[in-house]
Amino acid sequence: MTPRIVPDPHPYNRDYKIPCETRTLIVGTAPPPRFTRTDVTAGSDELDFSFYYGSAHNYMWQFLEQYVSHRYQRKLFADDDSDDQCCRSASLFLRDSGLWMHDVLNSIRRKPGRETSASDGDLVEPEPHDLVDFRALLEKHDAITKICFTSELAANWTFRALSERDLFKQSWAQWASYKKKLEPEARYQKCFAELQVADRKVEFYVLPTPTGRGLKVITKQRIYWSVLFGYSPIPAESA
Repeated sequence: MTPRIVPDPHPYNRDYKIPCETRTLIVGTAPPPRFTRTDVTAGSDELDFSFYYGSAHNYMWQFLEQYVSHRYQRKLFADDDSDDQCCRSASLFLRDSGLWMHDVLNSIRRKPGRETSASDGDLVEPEPHDLVDFRALLEKHDAITKICFTSELAANWTFRALSERDLFKQSWAQWASYKKKLEPEARYQKCFAELQVADRKVEFYVLPTPTGRGLKVITKQRIYWSVLFGYSPIPAESA
């Protein structure tokens, strides 16, 4: 008999509401299990903080903090900030920048025996009720004009959620053909799909994973700065 997998509710989708002024939404899959389960501590790190992409092993906030340092000559986080202070600073920065984060999964299920794994490959294929209702989200938050995925899996599941709500007719398979036409960096910096929602256009981007896999970290940083902020001071030859 197949064991029943009890889903974990997404802690941040539930607790952090999308600000009404959000223009760009960064969409991933789910945080590592140590952020969602009290019985899992594997891989914990004193540099973690309890927010989207708050894992010390993820470069997202390093990219954003270095952007603040480079652009405004100030620090985003103080060296002695508590978890609560880091969360407040992160929230304020995102809100002030017209950015927010919201993962595609509202309910998170991991494969039996892989409960402590942070790998997307160990997530159970979601049921429709596990996915965020992106139709309702986009209709409610009418300032959003750009959605940036931090993995192809997050994009795939988001498109599935949109198609199940009759909001998106294109196949996710288009990404496979799209990315073959462009060099690696260019494919991430260009909008690969658009969606008309009411009287506005929403653009979709797939960013490289903000982990150590794939492209060089400095290349990923340049892509994130360019897509999220339209800011590209790092020359390509630095990659």
